[in-house]
Amino acid sequence: MRVSPLTGRQHDPVFQSLPAATVLIDTDLVIRAATPTYLGVTGRRAEEVVDVGLFAAFPEDPESEEPGAAAFLAEQLEEAMRRRSGQRVIPLRYDIPDSRRPGRYLERSWLLTPSPVHDDGTTYGVSMRVQDVSPDGTRLAAALDSYADLLAEVGRSADVAEALRALVGMVEDHESLNREVGNLRRAMSSRPVIEQAKGMLMAENRCDADAAFALLAKLSQDHHVPVADVAAAIVYQASHRA
Repeated sequence: MRVSPLTGRQHDPVFQSLPAATVLIDTDLVIRAATPTYLGVTGRRAEEVVDVGLFAAFPEDPESEEPGAAAFLAEQLEEAMRRRSGQRVIPLRYDIPDSRRPGRYLERSWLLTPSPVHDDGTTYGVSMRVQDVSPDGTRLAAALDSYADLLAEVGRSADVAEALRALVGMVEDHESLNREVGNLRRAMSSRPVIEQAKGMLMAENRCDADAAFALLAKLSQDHHVPVADVAAAIVYQASHRA
C-alpha cells in the first residue's frame, strides 16, 4: 500500500482537537486519522481503524435490508474528491459491526459531509464529518443487550440477564412502532420540503414539476434513502450555499 500524504495526521493535535466526529480518508479509501468523537460514535479504537481500509474497518452487513450502501458511499467519496471544492450532506443508512458481538451489526443512520482535501492542485482524499442520527431506542436496545451478555459472562444471575433481554425486546418493539409513527409523521410533514426541493430542481434544470419529482424519485432510489430525506438534503445544501 502506497504512502499517503495524510499518513501521520492521527497524531496531529489540531486535528484531534476537532469537536465534530471527523475522519480523514485518502484516495485509496484508507482511513488515515479519526477524531476521538468519531471513534466514540463508531465504537472503535484508533488502532482498529487508522491505516485500515474503510470497508475493511466497517464491512457492509451481508444481510442488510438496504444492500449497496458500501458501493454508494464509495461513489460519494470519489465524487467528493473529483469535485475538489464544496460540500454535500449525504443521508445514509449504514449498519456497523457490533464490536462486542462478532458477526452482528448495529443499525445506524448517518448524515455525512465529505470535503475534498487537496494542496497545490493535488487531491489527497476527503475529510468527512459524521453525525449519528440513529433512533435512540436502537442504541438503547444494543446497550441493554450488551449489558445482559456481560452479566452472563461474569456469572451474575441468569434471571437478571433474562429480564434485561425481555426489556430489550420491549424496547425494540417500541422502537419499531416509533419508526412506523415517524414514517407517517414524515409523510404528513414532508410535503412542503418536497415542494421546495422540486421548485429548486425546476429552476436549476429548467423542467416542469413532474420532471423535478421524477428526479427526486430517481435520487431516492439510487441513494437508498426516502424521497423526503433527499428533498431535505437538497434544501439544506441550498441554504448553506446562499
